Amino acid sequence: MNSPKPPQIGTATQFALVSHRSLLLRHSILYIIISCLTVIWIVPPVARMITLQKGIGALQQARQYPENALKAAEAVHWFEQAGAVSSSDPAILRQLALAYRIQGRHADAIHVLEMAFRLQPSSVIAEVDLVRAYLAVGDTDRASKIWADLGGTNGTSILFIGDTYLDQGNPSAALGVYGEALDLMPNLATSRSFHFRRLLAAIVADSTSTSNFIDQLQILDPSIQVPLLGDRLVLSGGQMRWATHISDDVSYGTPLSYPYGQTEGTLWWAGRGTTLVQVSHPGRYRITVIAHNPSPASIHVSAGTDGRKLVDEVIDAAHPSPQAMTFDVDLPTGYHTIDVWFLNGNVADGFDRDAVIDQVTATLVNN
Repeated sequence: MNSPKPPQIGTATQFALVSHRSLLLRHSILYIIISCLTVIWIVPPVARMITLQKGIGALQQARQYPENALKAAEAVHWFEQAGAVSSSDPAILRQLALAYRIQGRHADAIHVLEMAFRLQPSSVIAEVDLVRAYLAVGDTDRASKIWADLGGTNGTSILFIGDTYLDQGNPSAALGVYGEALDLMPNLATSRSFHFRRLLAAIVADSTSTSNFIDQLQILDPSIQVPLLGDRLVLSGGQMRWATHISDDVSYGTPLSYPYGQTEGTLWWAGRGTTLVQVSHPGRYRITVIAHNPSPASIHVSAGTDGRKLVDEVIDAAHPSPQAMTFDVDLPTGYHTIDVWFLNGNVADGFDRDAVIDQVTATLVNN
């Protein structure tokens, strides 16, 4: 007995089924494409925005507490993860550059700031940021060129040019720049940090205006004293002052004891601490700086006078016992500075470093 044949499907019906299946397939493919594009176009920008916000938050904390270098590293991490290095947004590039600068990565900061400037060549903000970045590496030629392009109208920026001249041992040029800054911004007349940095330049330049500058500074801050250095002088580290611009709260003239108020002076950021003295007897003096290292990593410090480094010392990690740095120097009559530099105030193995100055002594050994 023959089996019954299955019913035959007409040509029109077959075509309809094929068309329906093709339509379903096209819809499925279209759905997959739309889903992928949603992931590509929508999800990453949202995730990137969240990551950038994390970076901006960490950077704000790093700016508020410059000694917390871990926050700067965190900001860099989030910015780089969000692809800020290849960003076409100058504002994001400037944020990343600031995080690099706080970390001491000045070459990286200059690289991304130059990118930002190419994207927005008419931006005064981008030019000012570049001035600061070039000055941080001592490139006064490029900084001055940009300054000239700006028309020299920003007194805050020109202060950094003066600071760089001072750090490079050109106090006369620094004095000239500070004078121009004061002309541009008369309100600097009430700024302790301005008067202190100008006084440092005047002392090293042996300017006839030094005494006058001291008087003006002490009117603003009577706590700043210039002790007389005769046969012997002993000062606590807390009497020293910052000779580096760190932030709006900590700059030239801020006590090294700030904000803790102890007799020790703490350099919790790479920079220079100084004390002003007036030498009454010219001769050879033996200067001893006593310091210790509470940090879990070694620190590198230097000491000297009048902005010149004369002795270097590496103090081992977690070395709470005071360690002495001693050098002899000839000092003529007049005003001088005794200086200490903290040279590696960055994070090591996840730990911040500090240099604590316990005491400074100066003794006349030969007149």
